[in-house]
Amino acid sequence: MMSLALAVLAWAVNGVLLAPIFFAVLIGVRRLSWIPAPWAALAAGSGVAGCALVVFWAYFLSPALGVFLSVALVSGSAGLCWRSLRGSRPQPGGPGRSEVAPVVLLACGAGLFYLGALYLCPAPQAYRAFSDRAANRFISGLPSDNTIPFVLADSVYSGSCSRVLFGDWLTSDRPPLQSGWSLITRPVTDALGLEPALSAGAAGIWMQVLWVAACYGLLRTIGLRPAGGAAAAGALTFTGFFLLNTLYVWPKLGAGALVCGAFCLVLLEPPGDPAVQRRRFALAGLWAGLGWMAHGGVAFALLGLAPWAVSALIRRRAGPWVLAAAVFVLVCLPWSAFQRFYAPPGNRLVKWHLAGQVAVDSRGTWQTIREAYSRVGLRGALGNRLANLKTVVDGAWPDPRHPAADPGRERADEFFFLVRATGLWSAGAAALVAAACLRRGRESLRAVRGVGLWSAATFAAWIALMFEARSALVHQGSYTLPIALLCLAAAGLRLLGKVAFAGVAAAQAAFFAFVWLPPATGFGSPGNPAALAALVLGAAVPAAFILRDLAGWEDPANP
Repeated sequence: MMSLALAVLAWAVNGVLLAPIFFAVLIGVRRLSWIPAPWAALAAGSGVAGCALVVFWAYFLSPALGVFLSVALVSGSAGLCWRSLRGSRPQPGGPGRSEVAPVVLLACGAGLFYLGALYLCPAPQAYRAFSDRAANRFISGLPSDNTIPFVLADSVYSGSCSRVLFGDWLTSDRPPLQSGWSLITRPVTDALGLEPALSAGAAGIWMQVLWVAACYGLLRTIGLRPAGGAAAAGALTFTGFFLLNTLYVWPKLGAGALVCGAFCLVLLEPPGDPAVQRRRFALAGLWAGLGWMAHGGVAFALLGLAPWAVSALIRRRAGPWVLAAAVFVLVCLPWSAFQRFYAPPGNRLVKWHLAGQVAVDSRGTWQTIREAYSRVGLRGALGNRLANLKTVVDGAWPDPRHPAADPGRERADEFFFLVRATGLWSAGAAALVAAACLRRGRESLRAVRGVGLWSAATFAAWIALMFEARSALVHQGSYTLPIALLCLAAAGLRLLGKVAFAGVAAAQAAFFAFVWLPPATGFGSPGNPAALAALVLGAAVPAAFILRDLAGWEDPANP
């Protein structure tokens, strides 16, 4: 029980410290009428992410400068929020408060719910630390990737940022955004006596729940009204993909959320005014750059934008794209310089995924890729792609001869394989999306088509570029893809009608409880009353939004 109390305390303290920055950015966002209201929450979250990146570089230059900037950001933002509460109101026409409150409440509920699930089962002594528990509670033996952001943050915080992260991994092999995110709160959490690794993990949870803001914005853009969007985003809380990747705090989920926002902002929200278009493309370039600085896996999703960029170039309308690219480069340039001059070469993951070269060697990226393809030939390369296509639908599918499901095997399947990661949401929902959206007008159909085409382009880039056979696993791709597919499925059901949505949401919640709440190998049976209380309180938040939507409290005429 004490471990849970400390984890919830660290999570709450980090939330309180990050909240002033979030709401201070939101004050500015609400004055900008060109930012669509459904994306206001992600815009505010990206403001925290931008501050995190600046804070990281401040610590890298001087720990004293980093501490000063961290404290100044939190205290200055708190002062700005206090003055705003007492002073003038935001200008009319900006993103409304009603579009942000559901996202904030759902993010808080998801964090508490997931922490309850994490601590529901007693852990063996070897897994008592937060990072070890997260790496073994649901699937035994996940690697130590969830500790990398903390290790990097701890090194720059102590003023001893070496070129070697640990083992044969370099500090330049993993982007720094989540490390900077935890460094914002580090001076205060250290002063409060919170364990640094636990606090960093708790801060990482807040970064990963950016998925709530991305899903809400995407669902609203597809055509759901505010109550329906909040209900669908809440229902997606009961999905193993979001549970595990929120707690196992590698920065892939936060990265995917930011890039989803970048895509929707420029391609699904028709601006009309050229000035508005330029501003949105610039903001999208910022979000894409921050996503890249969180995790390089979003590269597949960025490559998925190529058809739109090429089309704009052909039609001689590439100006906004050039602006977005310039902002992206400016965000990423310091890290590129770090990789090239401080801890070169920083290309291990690229060589791993695109050429199958796992062991460290001295060859350059292009040389490694050329030699890898020369080794396997055209036949081998095509065979690997076919194996990757099969991997997407892999897993232990239900067998009528053996109906008893194994929760542990099911969890692993949902973690590794794309189709299985969507849970019950994909059961017939994808086929209903287009027909359902036709009932809501052309704009919804346009948005669904856009998300579908981008997902297809991202998928094609992923399958085409992953070198090794059976390497097209969810965690080795862009998390924009499962986020988009889950949102399409949930939106399709909700647009089809409340009954269909409620039925699948209830079935998914029951399936989630059966699969994800039982213990993994080595853990005791569920029985922590405090964790159960956290679980129930956290689940009550999305449940309340779902019931609110079903009851039609927002708009009785809402179908």
